[in-house]
Amino acid sequence: MINKMEFYNLHSDLCKAIFNPKRMAIIDTLRNNKMNVSDLSEKLNTSQSNISQHLAILKSKSLLVSEKGGNNTYYSISNPKILKACDLVSEIIKDKSKNDNKILNEMAK
Repeated sequence: MINKMEFYNLHSDLCKAIFNPKRMAIIDTLRNNKMNVSDLSEKLNTSQSNISQHLAILKSKSLLVSEKGGNNTYYSISNPKILKACDLVSEIIKDKSKNDNKILNEMAK
């Protein structure tokens, strides 16, 4: 059994893997699709080598799974809760933005 600090370290490592702008874009792009490196590269306008590096990180943290299909490897989200976590953070950001705009509007009066 792990102690709280070990758990916090695991939690932090997982969040670091997810919450990188390029990796977030990959996760979002894979939301409803299985894609290979070439497709992701084209969709995200990023080099295949860069996409591959990010995919390796996501896969090493078990956030993605891969499967062979002919000459290609296709990647997909390993657990739908990953998408829920990303969506929750997006909602928090949107709420904060609304609140910040509300404060700015009040200050302008």
